[in-house]
Amino acid sequence: MLTFQANYLNSASIQRINAYKPCTKKVAFVEINPHSTSDILAIHKTAINWDKNGGEGLAYDICHSVNKKTKDRFFAITTQKTGFEQLDYRQILSLAQVKTKNKNEEFIEYLQVDPENKKKAENPNFSHIGTAMLDSIKQLFYKKHIELDSLKTAIPFYLRNGFIDIGSAGGTERRMRWEASL
Repeated sequence: MLTFQANYLNSASIQRINAYKPCTKKVAFVEINPHSTSDILAIHKTAINWDKNGGEGLAYDICHSVNKKTKDRFFAITTQKTGFEQLDYRQILSLAQVKTKNKNEEFIEYLQVDPENKKKAENPNFSHIGTAMLDSIKQLFYKKHIELDSLKTAIPFYLRNGFIDIGSAGGTERRMRWEASL
């Protein structure tokens, strides 16, 4: 029997914020199956749930790419522990789309963290979600270099996470690169 579902890859750690002190929380790093109607629906509902500007945001870009059935790979950080055959959009904390450039290089096309949990949000429930996503992607592609185009405002985040600024990507974006140990 053939089943389609999000594929659990490994656990990741984020910080849960409560009134007293931050504590570590284990979350799941999963690969979205672009052939699964249920996974596509979860991504679509996530984009709607995160949207504050009427159809804008990287989650919508990821949703459109999943619908195009590209060869790209799609990932989520979720608080969901089991039942990945039915991914719960309310538990998704981050989404990413990764494109293979060549045998030694991957490119993060999009990465978005739930806007309610960004570090600058007034009362986030979690922190270090973007770092957990990047760390999980780096572990998955540990023998490959990883590049991305970063908005100027996100450059400090990528620098803190081991990326280096390798130059202009056009407009206000900068090309960032993580060097794998080959």
